[in-house]
Amino acid sequence: MTVRRFGAQAAGLALVLLGCEDPIVSTVNPVLQVSPESLDFGVVELTQQAELPLTLKNLEQVPVDVSQIQVVDDCDGCFLVVDAPAEVLAFATVPVQVRFRAVRLAVATGTVTVASNDPKAPVRKVFLKGRGSDLRRPDIEVAPPRIDFGFVPAGGVAVSSFVIRSTGTNTLLIDRITIDPPGAPFRITTSTPTPERPGRLEPGAQASVSLRAELPASATGTVSARILIETNVLELKNVPERPGVVQIPLDSLANLPPIADPGEAQTVEPWSRVTLDGSKSKDQDVPPDDPLRFRWTLRTRPGGSTTVLERANTTTPSFWADLTGTYEVELIVTDGLGLESEPKTVVIEALPTNAVRIELTWDHPDSDLDLHLINEGGTFCDCSTDVHYRDCGRTPNWFPSTPGANPRLDVDDQTGFGPENINIDGDGVNRFIPTGRYTIGVHYYSSNSGISSWPTTTSNATLRIYVFGLLAAELTRPMTTDGELWNAAQLVWPDQQIQVDGTVGTQICGAL
Repeated sequence: MTVRRFGAQAAGLALVLLGCEDPIVSTVNPVLQVSPESLDFGVVELTQQAELPLTLKNLEQVPVDVSQIQVVDDCDGCFLVVDAPAEVLAFATVPVQVRFRAVRLAVATGTVTVASNDPKAPVRKVFLKGRGSDLRRPDIEVAPPRIDFGFVPAGGVAVSSFVIRSTGTNTLLIDRITIDPPGAPFRITTSTPTPERPGRLEPGAQASVSLRAELPASATGTVSARILIETNVLELKNVPERPGVVQIPLDSLANLPPIADPGEAQTVEPWSRVTLDGSKSKDQDVPPDDPLRFRWTLRTRPGGSTTVLERANTTTPSFWADLTGTYEVELIVTDGLGLESEPKTVVIEALPTNAVRIELTWDHPDSDLDLHLINEGGTFCDCSTDVHYRDCGRTPNWFPSTPGANPRLDVDDQTGFGPENINIDGDGVNRFIPTGRYTIGVHYYSSNSGISSWPTTTSNATLRIYVFGLLAAELTRPMTTDGELWNAAQLVWPDQQIQVDGTVGTQICGAL
């Protein structure tokens, strides 16, 4: 009996047992048959191609390793093997396509060399022949002939496309579309052909190709490259010494974003004007894409503040810091090409330096509430003892010997929301205030219900009292009717205490 064993290698061993005699070992080698011995492609139109099959057949029960299939020709690569196998299994037959593209009228010849582990014939050759015929010719046009992406933000993306048209009398074959130089920040997003599987356009047909500009974040100025389209066209197009190659120049102007600079943080006195300065903002491009446009936005302000940003589209806008607290202003600048900067924010702190500052705000758009500060032993709405909205009571002379301790009303708001504030600076470097108990009151002067369209007369009043710049008390109360007087608290000095009162009555404060 004879036993044959086959491994994964190209040869096997046969083990033969005869009765009780010693086994006989024999080698089984692969045998590769390549046919036919020659391929004649006949006459093929210039620039066109034809394919014929080679057959690789394994005549044995062990696989054939095909180490190489190589083509050598006299026509600069007009013959090509497509999808060469690396192995032929036992008793298998594998077809291999050989392509001929006609590039000249003269006869073209070549040789396919198949190298394998067939020990008897490790190299087999197939002879190739073909001839070109000059009856029709392909041709190509591209549109547009140049692509300008225009201004692209650095780090951004822009898209475009171009069209390839087959304008000749024979099939246009597109072998390859590439970007030159390879590292340029442009990319073809449509699937691209290869010489083994070229794109095909019949005469009169066209195809669109998409591409992107992907500029790095550091790019500035003009960025250029070109698209190279390799085809079967025989004539020179617009690339010297490269027949059939068409170039499309690419341009893009990288635009770095400008940098917004809203200036340094500020600390100001409440009830003062704040001027901002964005003049240090700049564009990063060289040369810069001026002029810059400015857009300032008041992002946050203290609760109850009604201030607005003035001249918000200039380099130096301003606003009135009407209440104690924090104001945040954002700046965005736009360059001359329309690219915006990252937003930058500047913080303004309105901090009182007075010995005492009292602020009143409310939430009704039409009602009129008034802030009062009554001297110890004084009378509501009395010009000499009550600081209030009337001209006679705005800056009383309570303390002639220490004038810095006299209170003052900075603003009387009559159109809703407030604010109103009363301040005592304090006299001298120690900001002296005479001993006393000073009553802080809020008077509902008028709801203006006859002219208001607001659905309620209720005004929620908020009172904030600051002592030496620190918030000593914040009191709130809904006030509903004309004449209502809220005795909110007493300021006790020199104890610097706020004693909450909260009693409510009804009073009238009339003109002199």
